[in-house]
Amino acid sequence: LAMISCVSEREKESFNNPNYGYDSDIVKVLGFPRFDKLENNSRKEIVLMPSWRRQLDQLSASDFVKTNFYKLFNQLITDEELINYVEEHGYKLVFKPHRNLHKFITAFTNHPDVKFDLDLSNYSDTFSNSSLIVTDYSSIAFDFAYLKKPLIYYQFDNNYHFDVEKAYFSYEDDGFGPVAKSHDELKRHIFEIIDRGCEMDEVYLKRVDEFFKYIDKNNSRRVYEEILRLDNYY
Repeated sequence: LAMISCVSEREKESFNNPNYGYDSDIVKVLGFPRFDKLENNSRKEIVLMPSWRRQLDQLSASDFVKTNFYKLFNQLITDEELINYVEEHGYKLVFKPHRNLHKFITAFTNHPDVKFDLDLSNYSDTFSNSSLIVTDYSSIAFDFAYLKKPLIYYQFDNNYHFDVEKAYFSYEDDGFGPVAKSHDELKRHIFEIIDRGCEMDEVYLKRVDEFFKYIDKNNSRRVYEEILRLDNYY
């Protein structure tokens, strides 16, 4: 007895890849129960949430600071123009690194006006409280987009642990926010989003509505009812 719950028909179709070995009848579009906990309680925080890179696992601290990953994100959290612009508009810049990045956290410059959030206990609070999230390839973008709040994909490299080109989801064509390839491009997008009050652009709102089959608080109920149905069936 098995079941996989998805959030969209396109995601369901991706599981039909024969390499996965799943029977199509076990994949259901019911939504993710964790989405039911999400609330839109923005605290005017702009959160930087880079995902991890497997190739960084074995690096020493001295080698880590030589990487492009470190240099670009440290540049971001020390950019005076960015920090000042964010603060002048009533926002706070927050750096929330992946749990695997915590071992290198002391390598990053601790700017007095940038908050370091190392709490791993409840990511749903981060999504609920943030006004804008900057990530790269992370699936956290789906949780945030579900709330119809703006996000930016900062994809400064192609050195990730899956083949982005072969994925069913194209960040440029299907993504829920702009894709930035450079530091300056990212800043420009952040400034533009702040200037419109951190509201999601109509282009991306349409993509959210087209991608998610359900945007409600009934994901847990649908999954629960399907489990009961399967239990009775078998």
